[in-house]
Amino acid sequence: MIFALALAAWLGGMARFGLDTLIRRGKPGVLGIIVVNTIGSLLLGILAALAGILHFRGGTFVAAPIDPPVWFTIVGVGFCGAFTTFSTAILDVFALVRTRHWLRATGLLVLGVLTALGAAGLGVMVISSVG
Repeated sequence: MIFALALAAWLGGMARFGLDTLIRRGKPGVLGIIVVNTIGSLLLGILAALAGILHFRGGTFVAAPIDPPVWFTIVGVGFCGAFTTFSTAILDVFALVRTRHWLRATGLLVLGVLTALGAAGLGVMVISSVG
């Protein structure tokens, strides 16, 4: 399992780098990281619902008290964990704070968290409504 987890993390990190590079096209900016984190959070929400860890029932999210299956650990923790990057987003926020762009820094922080949270919730809701 350790090799599979490491391989999934490597693939997730490479996918993040590739997608962020493609979106930014060599220019500085935060759009790539926001898009990557939103896609990764959506995928993680879908996986969590498929694994039975989270459900959306009766207008609320319900966490199931189960140990995650091995495949969830490999794909969810390995791939999605390496694909999404809170640390890079925070580094971008810090760079904006350092240059006194307070409003942009706050906007990036709020936008990044809300889009990722909304995407994860959407993933859980979609799978819960199908199954």
